[in-house]
Amino acid sequence: MASHQDALTTWLQLRFTCDAATATQLAELLAERGALAVSLGDAEDQPVYEPQAGTTPLWSNTRVSGLFPGGENTTQLLAELERRLAPARLGNCSLDRSSRRGSTSSIPGVVRCSTCI
Repeated sequence: MASHQDALTTWLQLRFTCDAATATQLAELLAERGALAVSLGDAEDQPVYEPQAGTTPLWSNTRVSGLFPGGENTTQLLAELERRLAPARLGNCSLDRSSRRGSTSSIPGVVRCSTCI
């Protein structure tokens, strides 16, 4: 468990690749779970040109990123996301912990969530 000081000076970034419908739900769940920032981006090379007024189209393969304080319990967070998204799958996700000094811990780059194929 990270100390209080570590939690203030480090961040955890989770990145997922999923379909558009799951991306919308996942972004909302990350925000509910206390993400400091949530972003969505193109996971492939699929352009979205001038969407119609009042629409927010997403890519068929969307990258969803959530930024959390470094002391976040990743096991508990991933389990909660999987449970709340079921039956949708999280797909591959990557975890990075960074400090203000820019160093990254030795967390594996790709994590297989229990609901992933």
